[in-house]
Amino acid sequence: MGLFEKRRARKFFIYVQDYEDNDLKSHEGLDLTKVTAREVILKYGLEDDTIDFIGHALALHLDDSYLDQPALDFVTRMKLYAESLARFQRGSPYIYPLHGLAELPQSFACLSAVFGGTYMLNKPECKVEFDESGKAIGVTSEGETAKCKKVVCDPSYLPNKASSIKQF
Repeated sequence: MGLFEKRRARKFFIYVQDYEDNDLKSHEGLDLTKVTAREVILKYGLEDDTIDFIGHALALHLDDSYLDQPALDFVTRMKLYAESLARFQRGSPYIYPLHGLAELPQSFACLSAVFGGTYMLNKPECKVEFDESGKAIGVTSEGETAKCKKVVCDPSYLPNKASSIKQF
């Protein structure tokens, strides 16, 4: 990225950072529910390589179709990236396993414990308990029940409750 492109990208990042839905001054005359991401990007004159990086690495769009959709989702995703980066301060807000995929559940278990959660791993015959309204209230394994407000599990534990929404 050359010197002039860095300057244009910086102006764009400042626009995204300052954008607030309820503050019309921050919109700079753009209605992000109506203009496309391509139109917003063109306003700042960004080069194709910069657009690819921002759209795919920061906003996590899988293809270029986002360019022809309303820009609000694009800007919201970029704001989320910036807020996550500021929160985690480790160079990237994304989890990337350095020593295999087993790091992901290990990290989740650690973070869960920090916030008072319980992580059940390799428990035989787990059964999710429900109240009268069908809401999950606990998990029973080996005669012990862990009470909870939410259950995150593989769909195989809840074949009657889980359904396939979208496969990638």
